[in-house]
Amino acid sequence: MEKQNLPSVKEEKKYRVPNATETLGKKLKAKRKKLKHSISDISQFTAFSPSTIDDMEKGITVDINYYIAYAQTLYYPLQELFNINIKYGPRFSLTAKKEARIFLTDNINVLYNETDFFDKNQSVSNVAEKLLEQKVFRETTLVIRSKISAALAKLVKKGMLLRSAAKGRNFLYKKNPEYMKFKS
Repeated sequence: MEKQNLPSVKEEKKYRVPNATETLGKKLKAKRKKLKHSISDISQFTAFSPSTIDDMEKGITVDINYYIAYAQTLYYPLQELFNINIKYGPRFSLTAKKEARIFLTDNINVLYNETDFFDKNQSVSNVAEKLLEQKVFRETTLVIRSKISAALAKLVKKGMLLRSAAKGRNFLYKKNPEYMKFKS
C-alpha cells in the first residue's frame, strides 16, 4: 500500500506561506507612514485594536481579511498590495493513483494522435507499460489499469478505437481506420 503524503490536521492549521503576511504587513506600514497616519488613526478607521494593527504590520496576523480591510482603509489597490514574490506550487505531491487519474486520458490521447502506437493491437497492459515507460505514473496498479480500460472504452465509444480482438476477458484495441478517414 502506498504511503499517503498528506499533512496532518495540526500541520494544516499551522501552515503559513513563508514571508507572505510579513511582506503584506511591511507594505501596509510603509503606506500608512507615507500617508502620515498613526496606528491610532488606522485603529479608528478600521475599529481594529492598535495591537491588532501592530500584529498585522509585523505579519503575525494570519487572517487575510484583516490585511484587505487595512488596505481598503488606505485606498491601497489589492493587486498592488498582493504583488509579492512567493513560491508557487503544491505543498505535497500527489499519490501515484491520483497522478495517473489526472494525466491518463491526455497521455492516451497523445499516444493515439501523435504516435503509431495504436496502429497495432494493444492491450490495457501494453498501454500501462508504455505510459509507465514514459513516466506518466510511478507504478502500475489494478486501479490504474482499470482507469486505462475505462479511458480506452471511451475512445471506442467515440469511434476512435476498435476492440479488434479479445484475449480471454481482455480486449485488444486498435485505431479505427474509418474514424481516421472521417477526420481527414
